Amino acid sequence: MYESLKAYFKNGETAAIIRRWDTDFSGATSMRTCYDSLRLNGHQENVIKKLSHGQYEAVEYRAGNYCLVSFDDEGNAIFHADKMVARGYALNLSGKVKGSAQPTCTRILYDEFLDENGRYLKDELGALRSIVNTIVRKRTNWKVYLMGNTIDMYAPIFQDLRIADKIQGLKPGDTKIFTKKSGLKISLSLVNVNDRITVPNANDYMFDFDDEVSDM
Repeated sequence: MYESLKAYFKNGETAAIIRRWDTDFSGATSMRTCYDSLRLNGHQENVIKKLSHGQYEAVEYRAGNYCLVSFDDEGNAIFHADKMVARGYALNLSGKVKGSAQPTCTRILYDEFLDENGRYLKDELGALRSIVNTIVRKRTNWKVYLMGNTIDMYAPIFQDLRIADKIQGLKPGDTKIFTKKSGLKISLSLVNVNDRITVPNANDYMFDFDDEVSDM
């Protein structure tokens, strides 16, 4: 979240935040407030306020969009609908986002792609590809991040990308990079919860996964 917000204030780049179910964006769920941790981090610092040079102090979710919020002198929140930093997408509603291109999006974050209860969609990778294709169209300046807790390392996406047999034995701090015959790369990192997540050499690999992979 920090890197995506940093990119917004630097270059106007936005993010796409994907969850498996549309209910993840309703009510008082964590996905509605996923930027709140930046308001008060471990250093007792409002990162949003710092990055915006004091102009904004929060990010609020409304009608599918995450937009910046400022406060007037009386402490009343001002929602800036024209300052969208990210847009939310539900994987189970992938067929309903046609035509919703997001030309400023450079980071696509699929959160909680590992489900400890094994509740996956029938064609999860197909749904993800559909959303990604709608967002980026013919652009190439974007990256996809699959983020999840490693309670269970099984996921249909690993099978579809043909890397399920290559993730075994991965330890915290490890990073494995796989390459396909086409030259497209997949990077897999296992990190501690307090570490910054980085995906070195990540590329737009979502549309070519029929060929085999090999270790770099």
